[in-house]
Amino acid sequence: MGFIKRRVRRVVRQRLRNPARAAAKRAATRWCPECQKRVEPFHLCAPKSDFRQRRRQADRRAETERRRQRKRETAARPKAAKGKNAPRAPRERRSHPYQACTDESCQRPLCVAFKAGMAACPLVHR
Repeated sequence: MGFIKRRVRRVVRQRLRNPARAAAKRAATRWCPECQKRVEPFHLCAPKSDFRQRRRQADRRAETERRRQRKRETAARPKAAKGKNAPRAPRERRSHPYQACTDESCQRPLCVAFKAGMAACPLVHR
């Protein structure tokens, strides 16, 4: 005999033996597994709010914005005055494209390597 049949027979037997007790048992309040509130038999759960998630998300965004603001303020501070430990300004570099270098006496390593590679290549180049 299946589980459902046994369960149905037991419920029917209980209702036939003591109908008042069965009715009282059915009418009693119970705990709702969804909203964890004490409820009556015909209960509809209220939709849960997503306020907690939205608040957490807003807090995270605010914290990120605070961090970014601190970084901006730190970067905007003036550097140390001239002295022994003052940071140097970066030197301006002139661009020297090794592919376009036509100076035969140029001793830059990239230019020398490029010219040697082009000379060793058996293909025709411009």
